[in-house]
Amino acid sequence: MKKTVMFVIIVVGQCFSVPESNAQVVFSGGGTFYIDYEINDNVLVRSDYGLTTVNVVAGGRITEYMRAIENGRINVLDGEVVGVLYATSGPVTVSGGILKSRLYNRNYVEVSGGIVQGVLESYSHYTAIVSGGELRNGVLAYNESYASISGGQILKVRAYDDSQVVIEGGVFTDSWDEIIATHNGVITISGTGFNYDYGEIPVSSGTLTGTLDSGEQINNNFKIVHYGEGYDGAAIVLVPTKGTLSIDTLPVKGEVFVNDTSWGIAPQSQEVEIGEYTVSFGGIEGYITPNNQQAVVQKDTTTYITGTYILYGDFVLDGNVIFKDFAVLALAWQSRWGDDNWNQACDISDPNDDVIDYSDLSVFTGNWLTGW
Repeated sequence: MKKTVMFVIIVVGQCFSVPESNAQVVFSGGGTFYIDYEINDNVLVRSDYGLTTVNVVAGGRITEYMRAIENGRINVLDGEVVGVLYATSGPVTVSGGILKSRLYNRNYVEVSGGIVQGVLESYSHYTAIVSGGELRNGVLAYNESYASISGGQILKVRAYDDSQVVIEGGVFTDSWDEIIATHNGVITISGTGFNYDYGEIPVSSGTLTGTLDSGEQINNNFKIVHYGEGYDGAAIVLVPTKGTLSIDTLPVKGEVFVNDTSWGIAPQSQEVEIGEYTVSFGGIEGYITPNNQQAVVQKDTTTYITGTYILYGDFVLDGNVIFKDFAVLALAWQSRWGDDNWNQACDISDPNDDVIDYSDLSVFTGNWLTGW
């Protein structure tokens, strides 16, 4: 009768280096470990107390699978993992190096760099975050899991079984059906300038173009698959990238307009799509209307615009029409445009007529001793 014997090396302690071995290696007991050498068998990271962290760094190479379970954590900073990398009941992060096989998530996975040659599979209510790196076989979300993609190069994205995938950035490199929602999976894509209206895409397949939150362009095929009763909730949903535009006026409250649409009397603040807007102001009797202003609204930020109304005759801009202002008017009296003593600010007649005379004086005296 043939017998099979399995050898297990258990490593306990802080910052400990394990010699190369052909047996399963277990890192446990709490502390931090660095793998900068080759291990020719499976690696298990766990602990009965505390947290055990294993960092794969330059020179590290694991020829079989790695698995993080209770109180275990794996960080791939560099090096190479040939077998499947499992976040079973402990988290896994990848910021460098190369994974030759799948990245399997049943806890928490974060990818910010490196190369994942196999698919990132996320299961059972757990979360996967992708902000960078190359995922050469894409992201698959199953069983009510959640995935967020804000960067990186991704071959394809699939959402199954009531899972949620949010795409805010990234470059999708496949040329055929790389974004698929099926079996009640929902993919939400955030950006601007899409070739479909915001909301659920109303067709089952096509090509989506636009600009993602990150500023990266999307020009990729998609597919929405419904499998009948109980499985007809799959969707791809487009949502705008938004920021906040806040507008006020001083020293009086005037009507404000955004792209020629009235928002009402200041102050006003609204959430809007990112982009550039023209802000203009309504007239108020006795005041010079503020010039138009351009507002650039960016993602998740508030852009503030203030329009300042100036009293007709308040030439020194102190909020009052008094003798100091009369002295300014007197210096420009009877001047015309081009004269040495011409002062554009004193041309307050309605309409402006490029001469400082009794028409301007009439407006000035109408606001005499007015202030705020």
